[in-house]
Amino acid sequence: MRRSFSGYIFQLGNATIPWRCQKQQSVATSSCEAEYLTLAITTKHHLRLKRGTQELLKKDIPMALFCDSNTAIDVAYNPQFNDRSKHIDVASHFTREQMDEENMSLMNGPSEENLSDIYTQGTTRYVNDHLCSKMFGSQ
Repeated sequence: MRRSFSGYIFQLGNATIPWRCQKQQSVATSSCEAEYLTLAITTKHHLRLKRGTQELLKKDIPMALFCDSNTAIDVAYNPQFNDRSKHIDVASHFTREQMDEENMSLMNGPSEENLSDIYTQGTTRYVNDHLCSKMFGSQ
């Protein structure tokens, strides 16, 4: 079966801290569903990192989650089901719940700056070198 890959990279300043790439446990029936599932997985890790940072620094640091999938962002912001999203499992709506509770903000990030693509997609040498330089701070 063809399963999508979920990937994320978190950065604090110019330092890359946790990152992960893994094959999704279920087969997505659309690219929207695969991206939205990745967003839910990333949201869980985002909240853990935010809580850990707050505990260590004893203050609230604003953190934003960037996603390059406009469709996944649309589904996260729109509580209405439509033809493109009605098949998505309810368990994947964790991101929307966290946004409703104002635990996080979700922003669109340009695809060419998406660091996790280095782990989840085939990239050209130029794109790979560009993303590596951004990830490891050797710009």
